[in-house]
Amino acid sequence: MKKRWIWFGATTAVLLLISACGRESADDSSKKSDQQTDALVVDTRYGPVKGRKKADVVSFKGIPFAAPPVEELRFLPPETPEKWTKTLDCTEFRPSAIQVAKKEDGITYDEDCLYLNLWKPAKPKKEKLPVLVFIHGGAYTQGSPAKTMYDGTRFAKDNVIQINIPYRLSALGNLAFPEVTEKYGNVGNLGTLDQIKALEWVKKNVAAFGGDPENITISGESAGAFSVSNLVMSPSAKGLFQRAILESGGIVGQPMVVPKSTGDKQQALANAELFRKHLQVGTLEEAQQLDAQLLAEESQFSIDITKPTDYNLWPTFDGKVIPENPYEALQKGDYNSVDLLAGYNTDEGTLFVPEGISEAEYQRTIRLTFGDQAEEVLAKYPVDETHNATQRARDIFYYAMRLGSESFANEMAKQGKNVYYYNFDLNMPKLNEQGLGTAHAMELFFVFDTIPEEVELTTEKEQFKEDLHNRWLNFIVSGDPNQGEKTGIEWPKYSEEEQEILVLNEDTQVRERPNQADVDFFLNKFW
Repeated sequence: MKKRWIWFGATTAVLLLISACGRESADDSSKKSDQQTDALVVDTRYGPVKGRKKADVVSFKGIPFAAPPVEELRFLPPETPEKWTKTLDCTEFRPSAIQVAKKEDGITYDEDCLYLNLWKPAKPKKEKLPVLVFIHGGAYTQGSPAKTMYDGTRFAKDNVIQINIPYRLSALGNLAFPEVTEKYGNVGNLGTLDQIKALEWVKKNVAAFGGDPENITISGESAGAFSVSNLVMSPSAKGLFQRAILESGGIVGQPMVVPKSTGDKQQALANAELFRKHLQVGTLEEAQQLDAQLLAEESQFSIDITKPTDYNLWPTFDGKVIPENPYEALQKGDYNSVDLLAGYNTDEGTLFVPEGISEAEYQRTIRLTFGDQAEEVLAKYPVDETHNATQRARDIFYYAMRLGSESFANEMAKQGKNVYYYNFDLNMPKLNEQGLGTAHAMELFFVFDTIPEEVELTTEKEQFKEDLHNRWLNFIVSGDPNQGEKTGIEWPKYSEEEQEILVLNEDTQVRERPNQADVDFFLNKFW
């Protein structure tokens, strides 16, 4: 079977469903008095930026929030950007993190990538608007904050400031060096530190755009959801946000998703040493001279989880940026207190396990993932007359996604936090024809109202789109998806006693959390 690469958050299949911010001034002769009268110019703490107005939304694309992480800054924690005095023209996207990815219109890739994108209403209806910070997916190796599917126009029209942030990917985002750990304390986790740096920028600067620095929601899907859970757990992110949205995944599920990069500190250090030997570099300085594209290619993620790559690098539970035992910290309440909206899609595994894998491939995957506990897993989930190898492997990935988000929902509900849990279960005929079902990442088009125009929705699905978007909107504004814009059936809080979830489709309804014993079975295998 031909090896396939793809980013961990949306796919070409799901799309069937449905340049750069200049360093020079837009007007070098403009003076500060002119800037103050220009409604498209905003003074940040680092210098003025100019956006573009389209209809009733103003966008600012490519605002630098950190110094370029290149040359002697490669593999180091992000540094504060240099200040500027001339107005930065932020009307076009800057490059996204360098990666192995199919080219997309309007998106470029470069190692110099730490630029965020912001959308705001041109005429806000109130002061101090709520803020949504979105983190893209992509298996920590691919993805972009400039993708059309994450466009912030709709939320801006609803009087929310949306900010999409990038982060370093692949080895550039997670490769550890002893010199760096000794000086700064982190083991890899550079991409996570980029995210924290972006949130610090938001906290300090969003008021200048009309946002409320005390009403910030962080949200992410897939690797973005893992990132959000990392930030909830990180002491370095304390006070930077009040709410969190996890769409498909979370830190507790990492060992089950990427068994070669589970988050374990000792494993990460060993992986880093092997990878440096593979690249034939012995020091940080030597690695800083390597071609950035080579680093991305050599640390890529395979969409086919039955054929994992050798040097895929994910965040590390290093005890500095992320607790060494995040589940234990979660149980103890040792995390950043937030309201939580979390959930999963019905067919999470269809994009990551191809049709027709053999029983031997399934068993090999289970043994790699579960080690000396593999035989118990194989006995409980055997290939038989009613379950072929493909379905079994897809089920394992599905439970990995649920484990990540559900562990947060369960523990936070026990501790009295406001938690709302969902199962996205929308039926789309074109995806069903391809055997994908309610696939991974499918909900994003409905959340952001970015379904391609050529995809015709039924009246029922159009109504569903508005209902789902409003639930996310209400949560972002107030922490309660039922309060604010009109929605359908009430979404009950998830509690330790009831464990009720909202099944999201044209016939949205409340149900008890399904397959509880299976999720708990896998939780006990790792934690």
